Amino acid sequence: MKLIALKFRGVGPYKGEYAIDFAALTRSHMFLIDGETGAGKTTLLDCVTFALYGSISSNTENKIGVGDRNRLRSRFLEASADETYVHLIFEEGGHCYAVRRTPEYERPKQRGDGTTKQNATGKMVRVANDYEMAFAALTDDSAVSAVSADAGSTGGLAAVDRYFDFLDEPGHTVAVASRASEVGKEVVRLLGLDRSQFSKTIMLAQGQFAQFLRMGPEDRTKLVKELFGAEEYEAIQDELDTKRKEFGDKVDGQRAALEERIRAARENAERIVERLESGRPSVSDSGETDIWKSDSAPYVSDSAESDIQSTTNTVYASDSGESDIPGTLSTTYVSDSGESDTRVRRGLISVGGYDVHDPHANPAADSFSLSFTTCDGAAHSPALPEGVRFIVDMVRKYGSDVTVVATGPLTDVDAALTAAPEIASKLRLVMMGGTLTQEGNCWDTTAETNIIQDPEAADRVFHSGADVTMVGLDVTHQCLLGSDATMRWRQAASQSHDPRTDARTFLADIVDFSIAANIQADARLFSTGMPLHDPLAAAVAADPSLVECFDLPMKVETETGDFHGTRGRTIGDPAGLIDPSAPRVHVALTVNHSRFVEDFTRRIAQLADN
Repeated sequence: MKLIALKFRGVGPYKGEYAIDFAALTRSHMFLIDGETGAGKTTLLDCVTFALYGSISSNTENKIGVGDRNRLRSRFLEASADETYVHLIFEEGGHCYAVRRTPEYERPKQRGDGTTKQNATGKMVRVANDYEMAFAALTDDSAVSAVSADAGSTGGLAAVDRYFDFLDEPGHTVAVASRASEVGKEVVRLLGLDRSQFSKTIMLAQGQFAQFLRMGPEDRTKLVKELFGAEEYEAIQDELDTKRKEFGDKVDGQRAALEERIRAARENAERIVERLESGRPSVSDSGETDIWKSDSAPYVSDSAESDIQSTTNTVYASDSGESDIPGTLSTTYVSDSGESDTRVRRGLISVGGYDVHDPHANPAADSFSLSFTTCDGAAHSPALPEGVRFIVDMVRKYGSDVTVVATGPLTDVDAALTAAPEIASKLRLVMMGGTLTQEGNCWDTTAETNIIQDPEAADRVFHSGADVTMVGLDVTHQCLLGSDATMRWRQAASQSHDPRTDARTFLADIVDFSIAANIQADARLFSTGMPLHDPLAAAVAADPSLVECFDLPMKVETETGDFHGTRGRTIGDPAGLIDPSAPRVHVALTVNHSRFVEDFTRRIAQLADN
């Protein structure tokens, strides 16, 4: 910022009207404001600060009391109706600005005795673009005197008035702010400094700089902290040191607990191997028979239904935690008695619209099969839900050949990783959930629905080291299914023997309802259709080329406030960004939405008549 001119009346010890031509003074590159104590040197600094921010400099305020704006008005005008004002012209960013302010003060009433309050005023203008060169030439005129004088002297005000007279000409300026509160905001925007910062870095009170030069290192450091508010940064550093120690202790405790769990797991594994080699059944310490003793044995709950439909090489973890693997035409049900019942189910259809044995729907249909064994009786360990155990068994057996598709919270996936930490390096997970580049879809628009149901589980999965692809709202909101799709389905269904019971008619009814609901919820986002959240995640598991991902260390906020974001928010992990070995998540950011939506629409339209 460059000061050009200052004009004021009735300020501090100055009863009359005075002006300073800073433009003339700065031609010598350096000038000195000199005078005896009490002459009014600090008052000039107060005038500049008041013009810009509507209050006097902080160093002066420390002496008289914070916010004592009435100090600006001269005591010589207490019984006078003369106006107190400050008018400042300055240059910033290649443009010239002028600010005129009056403080709040008491003045005599125009009628009757007593005084009345004169409210503070303020306005700010900028020299119009067409007149900037003319004004610059005016300020560069060497004939302008660099001295200041009051109205009773000769030559002082008349020279400086040239600037202010130029600004008063119609069309020479454009309004920037017309109220006192607006002026301060514009100044902060222009300078990038608030009043406190301006007073500490630009306007130093008399005596402090000389004191700074003569003082010792400790005192100088103290003064610098005082001038620039360094105490705040020291407090931040102390708080960071405290938190670093707290988190260090927490990590040490978690590491010790993990090592103990690993040791116990190894011992348990050794016992299981010994019993298997000896031909004896695996018995836990509690004496219960444990059927989870091989990667070919599923856990069967008391409810008796293990619904295994295999051929897609994909484990679907549902919201309920039960495992559902679409694919085969047969399902094995195991009752409490241990008897198995294989029931043939015909007509199962994949998401793509093909019969499950069609190689277009499942290239691995002929090469992949699952075998399951049961134990005698109904005794089993209830430690883990069957869905969790199934995930562990399948990842142990098939590794990355199995893709776990999570379309709900990651509770079961996290439980599987907790029960069997060694599967993290083998686990390939495609999850529907989260958002990185846009707002969420919960009530606070920050978190995504699947994540907010169990943020802690999602955060642990992100940091597990598993191969995780996040198919979030960033891409699902690009894949909108519109009413043109449902019209195609209804047209295809009309060719069936009974369109009313045709699956395509049923799906069209559901989608039309969802389209209407989404439009009602947010017409701005869903005016062209409903988002295909879960179908896109399933499609990406089968065809990763549908999306382009950005690999980023991710975390989930598990708390709100106190140096945290908002609970449930999925965001880049700053600790992982500086650690090249930190796990990365494949965050889907772009999608070939036209190819996916068209293929999805076409495959549903090709569903066989049921």
